[in-house]
Amino acid sequence: SLLARLDRLGPARDVAQIASVLGRSFPEQLLAAAANTPPNQLADALRQLTAAGLIESSTSIEGLRYEFRHALIRDAAYASLLTPRRVRLHRKVAQVLEEQFPERAARSPELLGYHLALGQEPLRAAHCFELAGRRAAGSAALAEAAAHYRHGIALLGDVAPSNERDNQEMWLSILLSNALMGLEGQGADSLRPIWLRAIELGERVGDADELTAALNGLAVQEADNADLAAAMALAQRQIDIADATGSRFARLRGHGTMGLALFYRGRGREALAHCQASLSCYRHGDF
Repeated sequence: SLLARLDRLGPARDVAQIASVLGRSFPEQLLAAAANTPPNQLADALRQLTAAGLIESSTSIEGLRYEFRHALIRDAAYASLLTPRRVRLHRKVAQVLEEQFPERAARSPELLGYHLALGQEPLRAAHCFELAGRRAAGSAALAEAAAHYRHGIALLGDVAPSNERDNQEMWLSILLSNALMGLEGQGADSLRPIWLRAIELGERVGDADELTAALNGLAVQEADNADLAAAMALAQRQIDIADATGSRFARLRGHGTMGLALFYRGRGREALAHCQASLSCYRHGDF
């Protein structure tokens, strides 16, 4: 019945389909940019859709907005799109957001990521969900941040292996573990497979700073679970990487975690020396 109502609208049907790509609710400005339709034709189509009871308008601080009167109407319009056109429209909306509404894209990177994902650009979409997760974590919304990171990781599942792809998944894994530490505690069992995956990717990417970030996360978990021998082995591996590469971050992390593990073992003098070595890696303004 809904599809029949849409079919009877003629050219306004195309506008309804484009609007459905934007979601249940959408600003007129974004629709106009995505539709690339002459203003008078767009206005006529919106009037037809409103008169037919399919959409309704409202005002907001961003200007005029429209909303499908029922989610099923939006779903019917969206389902009527052939897949190739749907993909092209999502890519078009992503391009419009980046080029014409950069503030909106920066404010809601998950929105840009949503359109890139459905536009079959998963690698770029995963980066957007990383940014969304970082924004959420910055507001202490750790559950929301973890959801964004998981979404980004899932998007990478079908991406062909490459240094860029592996680097993106590694950082999403590290960030996810950091969020889960805040939610579940440093010693949570759920963290181990994520840290191990991040280490595997770090080894593949071959960047000392990034690899030791993952190694250090697992080391902290081992220390929190009182497996100090494992924590010290991971810390020593970081120190060895620092000696081989000159990475200041690797040295900072390795000595810091070694100092922590030695302190837990009651070896205060050795712990102090490692902590001092870690502190020496800091430079004013770098952190």
